[in-house]
Amino acid sequence: MKTYGLVRLSKDPDVRWGQGDNPTCVAKFSVAEEIIPKPTTEGAKTANFYNVVCFKKLAEAAEKYLRKGSMIFMEGENEQNVWTDKNGTTHYDYQIRMTGFRFAGGSKDNSASTPAPAATTDDNCFMNIPEGIDEELPFN
Repeated sequence: MKTYGLVRLSKDPDVRWGQGDNPTCVAKFSVAEEIIPKPTTEGAKTANFYNVVCFKKLAEAAEKYLRKGSMIFMEGENEQNVWTDKNGTTHYDYQIRMTGFRFAGGSKDNSASTPAPAATTDDNCFMNIPEGIDEELPFN
């Protein structure tokens, strides 16, 4: 099931590289989705928290541009991981596999910074490179 939503990062991305001949970049972080309060709760804000994972160029973009407090519009798919430990206990883990994101506003820390470009992937898994950052690209 495809998921779309406006979320705020509640943790900086933890980025790691796989090993071997063709290492893959993996980023993991958590996000918070604000729940709209019911009229009877007198404006009390609550949130749902989700674990997020992304891979390859999208993970590199997350490492470069996303920080705790960043508000993004995230695209992704729900995933469930099931495994059995050495004691025979079955464990379940739920996460969102991010397939793209766009910036949706300022950072929660209200610091002045240059807005980062949107990073998304299309159906062919190519990253849409924003205009004007040619000098930052590792190739020409």
